[in-house]
Amino acid sequence: MRRYTRWGIGALLLLTLTGCWDQRSVTNRGVAVGLEVSPTSKPGLFAWTYLFPNVTVTVSSLPSIKPREQYFSETVTAASLAQSQTLLQQKLSRDLYMGQLKVVVWSSTMTTEHVITLMNTLNHEGLIPKTYWVVTGPPPLAKLLTPSPQEVVPELYLSRMFDCLKCQSFNLGRHGWQFWADTVTPGISPNAPYASGPTHINELAVYGRHGRPHIFNADQTQGWAYLTARADKGTLTLFTRHGVATISRVHGSRSMKVQLARGTLRVKETLRLTGLVSQIPSGVVLNHKYLLRVQRLGEQAVLARCLAALRVADSTHTDPFGYARTLLWTNSQATRRMPLDQLVSLPIHATITVRLKIVGQGVSV
Repeated sequence: MRRYTRWGIGALLLLTLTGCWDQRSVTNRGVAVGLEVSPTSKPGLFAWTYLFPNVTVTVSSLPSIKPREQYFSETVTAASLAQSQTLLQQKLSRDLYMGQLKVVVWSSTMTTEHVITLMNTLNHEGLIPKTYWVVTGPPPLAKLLTPSPQEVVPELYLSRMFDCLKCQSFNLGRHGWQFWADTVTPGISPNAPYASGPTHINELAVYGRHGRPHIFNADQTQGWAYLTARADKGTLTLFTRHGVATISRVHGSRSMKVQLARGTLRVKETLRLTGLVSQIPSGVVLNHKYLLRVQRLGEQAVLARCLAALRVADSTHTDPFGYARTLLWTNSQATRRMPLDQLVSLPIHATITVRLKIVGQGVSV
């Protein structure tokens, strides 16, 4: 029976990775916490970059060590994960260990076929935990796993950010097992957060049946988040006749009905959201009339983002909302004559209703 132990910096040199047959001191391990994968100029070959915490770091030495010195990385060029590990091991003085992998980053230039192959391979690696976070971004990828001064070894910024589920306005995080599950589930397009910078992650990469991913911009990503109940504390900035008003902590629930009619997904979705008034123009009295006006403007702002997300999904023949999956799970009779791999590319005709209620003012923790 395997027991996995979380280890911190104070015990970095003392703890051992437990197990029946692979017990070995951390100081004798090359513990990979991050992995980057990117195509090279040679067809079929990829650059594999592994990120390791510096095992010589101690509590007493930490203040004098810069963030970039708390980790080290090694890059090899290989056609597969197994080959990359073999080549990497030749560079390491310690035994490569993948049991603490926290983040996998791949290039947005990789096609759907490449990404699915990568995920299947990682899924077959028994020692790799399937709870690592997935992220994609434009090359060069090295900047995405650059150590942040916000974290100290062995923590990574991307891992900590996604682990804090209620920290971000919109929950874009996807575990490795979740992304893999979407690749083998008919009726939903796999998606991953798109990082245009080390700490700039507010877009979504949606994978169609073939080719490179389609990137949803920030507004479209927010619309996707509202439609999939992934908005935890959204913010709406509204321009009224008297000045700027702001609604914060926008979140809520959804109800949905999906039908198939003449080869089109007919969707009726209702969002029931709540929020707090965090700013009103100077001199404005927050009375019932003005409150209704702000609520109406907030509903229109959310609806515009939702429709923007639906338009790009429909134009790219993708379904990151899982509407076709819902149809398959609730009414398989309607889809029994249709190839399952075509469900995800069905046209979407959606009727979206947004109900926003302001339940207070001011923002507190």
